[in-house]
Amino acid sequence: MAQGLELDDALDELYGVELGEFVARRGALAKELRAAGRTEAAALMSKQRKPTVPAWIVNQLARRNRREVDVLLDTGHRARQEQSKAVAGKRSNLDAALEQEREALRALLAAAREIAPDASAGTLERVSRTLRAAAVTEEGRELIARGRLERELDPPGFEIVR
Repeated sequence: MAQGLELDDALDELYGVELGEFVARRGALAKELRAAGRTEAAALMSKQRKPTVPAWIVNQLARRNRREVDVLLDTGHRARQEQSKAVAGKRSNLDAALEQEREALRALLAAAREIAPDASAGTLERVSRTLRAAAVTEEGRELIARGRLERELDPPGFEIVR
């Protein structure tokens, strides 16, 4: 497997493992990359940071609940568009868009409880905050789409209607 191992595939594998296996798997993947002569990729692999618990849960949601994550990203984008219309004084379906976003978030939080049944209320709140931030920022959308968060995300700046 070492010959064909690409950094991108190795990163996907790494961020998909159980949190307790992260450090050992990171070392093993770096070793495989080094053995394949990919020293730069191995160095990058070695520098990957173990995710926080909330970030790990969001990464697992991105892998196991792709459809629900896509719905959240879509509804978050629509809510942001409707919010911009409302602020500009234009006719808006903001209430409906925000309700759809809340529904998508509720579905993902239920899935998060299944992934991490022992997670504290504080951890689940940080998962929720990260999911909301991912739904409305380009950086967040990219990170959650790849399922490679290391830390939680915070919603951007001043949110008018949330």
